[in-house]
Amino acid sequence: MHIIIIEGITTSGKTSVFTNLKRYADEHNIKSVFISEEETTTPYIDSVSLESNKNALNNLVRNALSKKSDLLVFDRLYFAHTFKTGGTTEDFREIEELLNGYDTTMFFLEIPESSIEKRITESMQYRYKGWVDYVMNRAGGDIKKVVSFYTDRQRESKNLFNKSILKKYILDTASQNYVAITREIIDKSNIRPDQFFV
Repeated sequence: MHIIIIEGITTSGKTSVFTNLKRYADEHNIKSVFISEEETTTPYIDSVSLESNKNALNNLVRNALSKKSDLLVFDRLYFAHTFKTGGTTEDFREIEELLNGYDTTMFFLEIPESSIEKRITESMQYRYKGWVDYVMNRAGGDIKKVVSFYTDRQRESKNLFNKSILKKYILDTASQNYVAITREIIDKSNIRPDQFFV
């Protein structure tokens, strides 16, 4: 089983890459399971219980592994849980060790810091209103605070990423060419359709 974890802050292109990978798997008839952030992160967005989040995520991962697919893709995994609960990488080491028993690769989609403000501002024009309201309310309506928050969050996420025991790559998303970035993920993960039909 090949496992891919996509991490990165809002507007880094996670959803685009996730969608592209799903299309690739469908087009090549690869038996796959895709776990969106609606399952990995959204249900726990307001939870601050480390044990509860760890247990929920552990169950989610084990359930996904039990489906015996050839490809398993997670849109985010434990970084958001770490921030919400004040946890550390070590708190989620059991999950990493479980995934490390498979061919697992984590990809961090990095936005150049000089581009974060532009990405966030532009994204507010097309993202659903609920997200925009949520973010702006938390920042007291100050877009500069929103940008500062995501800049800090990207730095913190990279720190967690660097501490991971999993095979991992940082991918620069400055080009916003998510087709090329998806291709790089496919290549680095060694997902060749022919290997699933031997």
